[in-house]
Amino acid sequence: MDFRAQYLQAMRDQDPAEFKRLSRNGMLEPQSRAVAKQASRMKEDLLKDAPRDKHGQVSMQAEREAEEMVRADLLAFPASRTTPQEDEQEVLQSDHPLTSPE
Repeated sequence: MDFRAQYLQAMRDQDPAEFKRLSRNGMLEPQSRAVAKQASRMKEDLLKDAPRDKHGQVSMQAEREAEEMVRADLLAFPASRTTPQEDEQEVLQSDHPLTSPE
């Protein structure tokens, strides 16, 4: 499961402001790696008690179900993590305001 790529795409689609913020401050890569590790641990935990075949492998169905649970939990982003007032303050404090200074 290439969770890191899925996480980055989901963030880009669902929470572009957070994606840009993390990109700007250099935290996007560390954040995506940390969430990918968390996803791997979650999947392992979900499968730890799953039935295994004679080779010690879980069924493909169990693996897919675990991956879907991980995606449902970790790929949902809130509509906005900031209030409109915080967004306005960020624009006012940024180097590239939406309007030119008079």
